[in-house]
Amino acid sequence: MKKLLILILINLSFAAAPSRLVAQEGDKSKAEVAIGYSYLHTNAPPGGCGCFSMNGADAQFGYSFTPHWTGLVDLGWIYNGNVDSHGSDLLLSHYMAGARYRLKLKSRFKPFAEIEAGNTNAYGSASPGALGIGHNNVFSFATGGGLDWPLSKHLAWRLVDADYLLTLFHNSRNDVQNNMRVTTSLVFKFGK
Repeated sequence: MKKLLILILINLSFAAAPSRLVAQEGDKSKAEVAIGYSYLHTNAPPGGCGCFSMNGADAQFGYSFTPHWTGLVDLGWIYNGNVDSHGSDLLLSHYMAGARYRLKLKSRFKPFAEIEAGNTNAYGSASPGALGIGHNNVFSFATGGGLDWPLSKHLAWRLVDADYLLTLFHNSRNDVQNNMRVTTSLVFKFGK
């Protein structure tokens, strides 16, 4: 048993070595493109059960202005074809811009915090326009953070990007939706 434990520790050390080398080298890339899966937990329409889930895709484009600050554009599409088990469908698309602050740690993982603002559009039979209660294009705001795991000089896995996402669709109650968005992505890095 002791030999097995030593063998596992040696293998883990070799597996961690390339990531440590990348972390020591520093992230000198200027631009990045992240493409991944997005999950959203959101409010139900008026008179509904209170919440439902949506699934979709997200793409982020970032440009580093300093070692810590990155400007970003975030585009996403999420869908539910059976909202609140009534057969109504809802597609939300968002386009937001903002900034990301990346902590520089001598660690295998790269944590960050971000803030974004922009618009969210609703389509489908569960959208406010289709229900006759408001506009399908509203202000949206997101704040949160995440964790990247560098896989190579030009590739990382964004293990998690978790955000509080506020949307202001009319809903005949308070016109506020407090959403939780979780994304995981592959991040492609470009430049020095």
